[in-house]
Amino acid sequence: MVNSDVQSPRFTAERQRRIETMLREQGRVEVLELARLMQVSEHTVRRDLLALQARGILQRTHGGAVTLDTSRLDLAARSAVLPEAKAVVGRAAAALIEPGQTIVLDAGSTPLAMARALAVRPLTVVTNSLDVAAIFAEDPQVQVALTGGTWQRTQRALWGPAAIEMIEKVRADWAVPGACAIDARLGVSAPRPTPPSSARWSRAHAAR
Repeated sequence: MVNSDVQSPRFTAERQRRIETMLREQGRVEVLELARLMQVSEHTVRRDLLALQARGILQRTHGGAVTLDTSRLDLAARSAVLPEAKAVVGRAAAALIEPGQTIVLDAGSTPLAMARALAVRPLTVVTNSLDVAAIFAEDPQVQVALTGGTWQRTQRALWGPAAIEMIEKVRADWAVPGACAIDARLGVSAPRPTPPSSARWSRAHAAR
């Protein structure tokens, strides 16, 4: 039975707290599942999600929502967070690339958006992302080099010593590492430690 007292501030606050808890635990929620669990209409759930989005707690997606704590999400879920903004960044970055250049593209959701926007040819792309490589796989004017490494399923990336060793040998015109967070005081950060050799590469080449 659907709860008819959906407008009560008490019930609204309880539902939204429960949604926040589920987001912290799971990283994403679906409208149909929330409606079933809380015995309210899908319209009520969507209204709760909109309210939580306005508070900066989540990002609405088709059929549900994802947490804005993106370090907890896999690549597919991260790609659903602010996709329009990532597309704008991707197009702006792609506009800087000139024909004949070599570019290193990380496996993040924003570098993936940039890959989709890259129209200049010819081009050499070095990447640890199979998704990025797939964009150019059938294009005879793009030379693709995969880093090698250990496949990380949730991040859809090749990681590890083999990937780092290959990247350290690259002399590219541009390098586009994914940024997990940017702070005016602390700079760019990631949710896990950066191996020393990878840090050396970032300092030497990311600003080229």
